[in-house]
Amino acid sequence: MRDLIARSQCEVVVVSPSRLGTINYTLLTAEALKTIKNNVLKVVLAFHNNEDASTGSNSGVLVGLLAPPPVLPVPLLGANPLWTEAVERSRKKMQKNLARILA
Repeated sequence: MRDLIARSQCEVVVVSPSRLGTINYTLLTAEALKTIKNNVLKVVLAFHNNEDASTGSNSGVLVGLLAPPPVLPVPLLGANPLWTEAVERSRKKMQKNLARILA
């Protein structure tokens, strides 16, 4: 994937679940992507209902370790995010989140 990203020179958004182990996963991924020149890196932490002890601190730790790439939280869209009603309920929330991610 790194070679494909390097060839396309696209912006990279790493999406990590905010749970135990995400700091290691995200740092390893970001380190692998550092070798690619001219790519913008952003990290999105996806929050879910099954929070653990690390959920509250993951964002702050990653911000400190990854600076300057931004770490942006995205909340869970609900139990059945693909249902029409759930999509409509989440539309405004996702528009705001996507605007922050793509900014």
